[in-house]
Amino acid sequence: MKNSICINCLEIEQPIGKFYIGVMDAKDLFSISYADVRRISKRDVEQYLGIQRPLSPKRVKEISNYVNTVDATFPTGVILSIESEYVKKYDEVAKQMYIDNKPEVAKIIDGQHRIAGLENFTRDNFQINVVIFIDMDIEDQAMVFATINLAQTKVNKSLVYDLYEYTHHRSPTKTCHNIARLLNSKKDSPLFGELKYLLNH
Repeated sequence: MKNSICINCLEIEQPIGKFYIGVMDAKDLFSISYADVRRISKRDVEQYLGIQRPLSPKRVKEISNYVNTVDATFPTGVILSIESEYVKKYDEVAKQMYIDNKPEVAKIIDGQHRIAGLENFTRDNFQINVVIFIDMDIEDQAMVFATINLAQTKVNKSLVYDLYEYTHHRSPTKTCHNIARLLNSKKDSPLFGELKYLLNH
């Protein structure tokens, strides 16, 4: 096993401070990352520790199935927090960063289900775009996690299924969607006009 992982990345500066946007191989990301799962520790009173939610086996299974489809993609970045002791200085000329290649180096702020789902990826490699914060304090970690997860607007499922019509690759989802639309639109179909699209209601 290599002693360090080389990441091609760019340095970004925003009000929260500096961070890095880069690319990692999924197998490398899986080997060094961990989730600070929200858990309960009983002392005099119950105290909540950590910022992540427990992994959902159902969600992980869905992602595991998805990543092995022909058009799988994760366009949004996995967000990590890494202590500076595990990072060599960022090379501004080469645009590279070296991170120690060992377990529990990178704490997952957002993206734990995507990473867990990639464990069963069956092809050669899957590259992941990552956002890396160095020496990020726990308050900022919690704020970023909460902002991302509370601000998300769920997309109407009917819209998602309608968009499959525009994909070029065959998939079970696209096939089922097209069959459903056909059964709903053909006058001699037993399901003519019976299938309701949430998009229109």
